[in-house]
Amino acid sequence: MSHCTKFDFQYTNRKIIFNTFEALGLKCEHSVVASFSSIWEKKLGINATDQTPAIIAESNGFNYFMLNCGSHYELFIEKHNMTTDEAQISKKMADEFQKVYLEETVKEAVKQLTASGQPAVWEKDKSGYVIKFGTLYDKTISLKMNGKKTVEEKVVGVKGSSCVSLTEAIENMLSSAEVELNSEWTKEYYQEETDNLEIYELS
Repeated sequence: MSHCTKFDFQYTNRKIIFNTFEALGLKCEHSVVASFSSIWEKKLGINATDQTPAIIAESNGFNYFMLNCGSHYELFIEKHNMTTDEAQISKKMADEFQKVYLEETVKEAVKQLTASGQPAVWEKDKSGYVIKFGTLYDKTISLKMNGKKTVEEKVVGVKGSSCVSLTEAIENMLSSAEVELNSEWTKEYYQEETDNLEIYELS
């Protein structure tokens, strides 16, 4: 293993947000939200008179609001006069959105690796997702959620510090620049680079 990095999850990539809505079969659009529930005001510090850009969608009476908070987006799924049961449903919908967003991130990473001329595939396992790449698919990046707020990323088979540039784009799709990355480096990280890894640099 080259390194293991843990960081707080955030929605940051508009393209992947739209891809996630599409993967869930939801039609979304840009809008400006002018009124907020008390939970939004408490969490985001937004006054009821503020107008905030948002990506919105609707499903079975529930409203998705992906609010633009500057460096990242915040997802809220609400319904007028929600019952306790409906509040639980909205939480499950939010969890599903996050899972699909992570999968769409993995797909985008594979797409970029492939476009750079590097063979890459992905698969889902019990703990998360694995991206396999390299001529023999012997190099891997694994991604999983620890709980609902923390991403764990592991790189295996890449020697030297180039593994950092390899995962930078993925980290940018899953967190903002304000988020602290907590990395543990292994012996593989300190070994001499034997591959030309410029083609692995996702942009």
